[in-house]
Amino acid sequence: MNTAEKVKMYRLRNAWSQEQLADLTSLSARTVQRIESGQKPGLETLAALASAFELHAADLQDDPDEQPDSPPPSPPAAAPASQARFFRKLASFIIVCAALLMINYLFSPHSRWALIVTLVWGLLLAVRAFNLFVLAKIFPEARVLPDIRR
Repeated sequence: MNTAEKVKMYRLRNAWSQEQLADLTSLSARTVQRIESGQKPGLETLAALASAFELHAADLQDDPDEQPDSPPPSPPAAAPASQARFFRKLASFIIVCAALLMINYLFSPHSRWALIVTLVWGLLLAVRAFNLFVLAKIFPEARVLPDIRR
């Protein structure tokens, strides 16, 4: 039984309205409504309610062995911030490499220096994409390659 159900049960057992309970505990009626609708109360609020019901505060807290209503959330495959950072890097790669290849073609068509830059940078981006989208799904609890940004 959770805290909301316990507070409501003890309130009804004493035949009190929410307003009467609020007056006895020096809380607002809205606070009592929030607690009964499932909002988790603070320690002082819990102590005030327990005092009104002549209980210990621990008696009103959620049961630890109770199963949660919803399953625990699964860890995300990759953090959205990491994905956004990757796509920004990919956009930079495309723009800069296109400009470098165009400059290389216009000013020194006999040399392939821009192709080397494009291949190295592309390889580094491919490794980052593999880490972010493949390895993160296989090993969600571990960071395969550390993020060196601080």
